[in-house]
Amino acid sequence: MKAQDKQQISTLSRQIFQDFGVSFKAGTKASMARLAALVICQKARKNDAFVQQIGQHLLATLKTYNVISHADAAFAMRLSRGVVATYGTLDEFINASLLRPGDIKPNVRDALRISTYEILF
Repeated sequence: MKAQDKQQISTLSRQIFQDFGVSFKAGTKASMARLAALVICQKARKNDAFVQQIGQHLLATLKTYNVISHADAAFAMRLSRGVVATYGTLDEFINASLLRPGDIKPNVRDALRISTYEILF
């Protein structure tokens, strides 16, 4: 894939994520699947919504523009479902590793949950 094509996909994916109310810094090194999982988890937490509904909508949009592969979309859904299903366990591990767990911002906690989920499960 050419550098120009990668830049266009990156710009397009940032715009799609912004349309879903989430923004990322340019040059983030997280995979598209992990970014999508993060957006899904954040939206589920903020809106008290179901992961399946949010995930289907976001991933369908990303697939329409060829920003995410089918395999990455499936991985994003697996991560999202797993994280939401194990919030309590993940938060116990995260809190045990922090000096002041109450000081952590919700968006940061969402990212830590995804990372912790991948390590534990």
